Amino acid sequence: MSIKIKTYFIIFLIIIPIPIFSFGSAIDKKVESLVVKGSKKEALDLLIVEFQKTKKNKLKEQLKDKIKQVAEMFLTEDGLKDYESSRSYFLQKNENSTVLIKKSIELEPENTLAIKHYAKILLFNKKCNQAIEQLMLALKLNPFDETLKVFLGQANYCQYGEVRLDKGIVSQHVELAALDLQDKLKNKEIDLVKNLEALIKTYPSYPRLYYYKWSNLDAESKSERERLAKKYIALCREKDVQNQFLDVNPCDQMNVMSSYYEGVVKQSKQNQEGE
Repeated sequence: MSIKIKTYFIIFLIIIPIPIFSFGSAIDKKVESLVVKGSKKEALDLLIVEFQKTKKNKLKEQLKDKIKQVAEMFLTEDGLKDYESSRSYFLQKNENSTVLIKKSIELEPENTLAIKHYAKILLFNKKCNQAIEQLMLALKLNPFDETLKVFLGQANYCQYGEVRLDKGIVSQHVELAALDLQDKLKNKEIDLVKNLEALIKTYPSYPRLYYYKWSNLDAESKSERERLAKKYIALCREKDVQNQFLDVNPCDQMNVMSSYYEGVVKQSKQNQEGE
C-alpha cells in the first residue's frame, strides 16, 4: 500500500461515524481496496454478490453489517460536515438544510445516510415522487436497509395514497409508514388510550409513543408514568435515533420527560430519607 493510500485511509477512518470491520479474507481486502479508491458502488456490489452466493445465515448477517457500514461511510470531511449541518438545520426547519444535503450528496453520491436524509426532507416538503427516486437509488446501494424500506413505504403512501412495494421490496415495519402515525396521533384521529399500548408493542423503539401514553394517563398512574418517562429518555439517548423515523424530532419532549423523571427520583429519595 502506497504512502498516499495510507494517508487517505487514515482520513477515511477518522470520518467514518461507526467502527470499520476488520479485513481478513480476500473479499474483505478487495472491498478495502475499492473503498480506498472511492469505488463504493463496486465494493457494495461485490458484497451483495457474496451475500447472494452464501447459504450460511451467520455469514449473511455479517455481510449485511458490512454492506451497511460501507454504504454509510463518509469518504470526505466536507461531505460529512454538510450532512451534519443539514440535519441540524432540518430540526430548526431552516431552508439551508436542503442546500447543504445536496452539497453533501454531490461529494458523497453513494452514501445512503445522506440520500436517506435528503429523502426525509423531500417527504416533509411533500415532494413525494422525488423522494421515491432517491430512496430507490439508496436501496440499490443497500437493499437490506429496513429504514430505507419504511421511508419508501411512506413515500409511496404520500404519492399514491397507498403503500406500493417495488420489485418485491418487503419490510416487516412498512405498515408504520401507511399508518401515517405522527399525524393520526397528533390529530387524535384514533383512540389514543385504547391503541397506544398495542402501538408500543409493534413499534417499541419509537420514543414519541411513550410520551403520548404518558401524557394521556392521569396522575394516579404514577408507576406507569414513571416507566414510560424512563423508557422515553433511554430511547432518546440512543445513537442516531432521529434517523430511524420520518418524525422530524421524536425526542422534542426530552426536557419535559427528563424534568418529570428527575422530580420522581428526587421525591423517592426524600421519602426514603424520611422513613
